[in-house]
Amino acid sequence: MQTIKNLSIALLSMASLALVACQEKETQKTPELTITQEEVTETSVTFTISASNADEAAYMLVEGTAAVPSAEQILAEGEPAETRVADTYTIDGLTAETGYVVAAVAATESGRCSDVKTIEFTTSPSQAEEVNFEVSIALKGEPESSRISVTVTPSDETMPYYIQIYDREEVVDLDDKAIQEYIINQLSEAASLEGLTLRQYLPEVLKKGTQDVDFEELVGNKEFTVICYGMSYTGEKTSKSIARLDAATPVSQTLQFEFNIENGAEVTTQPYLVPTVITPTMDDKTYFYFTAPRLSVMGLSKEEIADIVVARNKDKFDSGEGLVSGIQDFELETCGGAECILLAAQYEAGTGIAGDVYMANFSTTSGGSYEDFADSCTVSISQTANSISAKVTPPNKRHLFTSFIIEDAGDDAANEEAIAARKSELMDESEQELADFKEQYDEHYSIQEIVRYKYHVTEYTFEFDNLESGKSYIVVTCGIQRTTGKLSNYDNRQTVAL
Repeated sequence: MQTIKNLSIALLSMASLALVACQEKETQKTPELTITQEEVTETSVTFTISASNADEAAYMLVEGTAAVPSAEQILAEGEPAETRVADTYTIDGLTAETGYVVAAVAATESGRCSDVKTIEFTTSPSQAEEVNFEVSIALKGEPESSRISVTVTPSDETMPYYIQIYDREEVVDLDDKAIQEYIINQLSEAASLEGLTLRQYLPEVLKKGTQDVDFEELVGNKEFTVICYGMSYTGEKTSKSIARLDAATPVSQTLQFEFNIENGAEVTTQPYLVPTVITPTMDDKTYFYFTAPRLSVMGLSKEEIADIVVARNKDKFDSGEGLVSGIQDFELETCGGAECILLAAQYEAGTGIAGDVYMANFSTTSGGSYEDFADSCTVSISQTANSISAKVTPPNKRHLFTSFIIEDAGDDAANEEAIAARKSELMDESEQELADFKEQYDEHYSIQEIVRYKYHVTEYTFEFDNLESGKSYIVVTCGIQRTTGKLSNYDNRQTVAL
């Protein structure tokens, strides 16, 4: 009997050890990720990423001849991907008949990474059509020190075209094909900054029919080239030839400015500082500069903004206070996660503004972790039989945020699906609001201004009414990406039973 008793104890001990080992294995799950190619065109690839046991995921595109990036590089430099549900992504702006690799990885909070998974593909042969479209560009009057005006006359009034002015030295050595590639890359970058695909962005910048076009805020005593060619709204049709017009601005007798601002700079601490250089054309004249969130001056011209600045500071400016001269190389104190303006104008004490007002638009992004926000924000819940109040106190003012509510399905997978669907709906609502604002107010309105107006950055109480007594609900609070309006994968969840 003693032998049987000892054997039983040994078996129990082994079972306990196995249980502990199993529990340890459970707490150290390795993240997993799959990436599936969906569609390849001549300029894009669409793929689906599905991750599990992961807190973050990211993907990165490299050309087929480049080395596949490491997990650490993808997480640090790549684009974020969903970890809660499978999601589909599209990368635009690719070159036809070119090999690429998309590499993706998932990771846990503790730093455990999945294997790097890849898809290799070659974009389709170019289907772009060259169309017989001719366009002529003629100067409209003599160039001024800060303006060149032209008249564009196309051979086909129905064909859209793109027209822009460049420093001559920037494009003088480029042939027609290189010019088109250069411009498409610029347009793709501009579209990305506004959270749009190239196809969504092109209708905003292409023109049609005979038009007079003014290029303003140019620098005097400089050579420029105006470039124009036909392009369809999809970018797939282009004209065979490109029209060019060389012109030069005369010397200016008043100050002109060039701005060098780190567009899209990530600012993480207050005060928010962005590297900036203001270069005037003359060192012996004084000027003022001014910055503000674009939303705060929406609907005002640059001249109206400058007049307001002068009205508020006239006594100071007339005494010389607040005026500068020469090149200003500094860190501009501005706002984080927003579209902003920087304005400069020559000012003569006792006289006022002399010459033209110059203005540049730029954007900033807020740094900081959305995961930190979700973990650190405080959500205080109060309730009645048919309502829930959620007071959200953010840990800082770096993140926009919102709260919404779903009915608790009692099933984790179903809840995840409902939360992801609601986040998608909120993004769609923002995009529709953006379209409405562009139509009613300003075609240059951006998603950054919509989300800044729509969501919150300081303590706010959300009210959820007309709920059903006896049911359970989940209050979800998450950060908002200011540049895209996307709701973060990381969120704070509070379950409330009525």
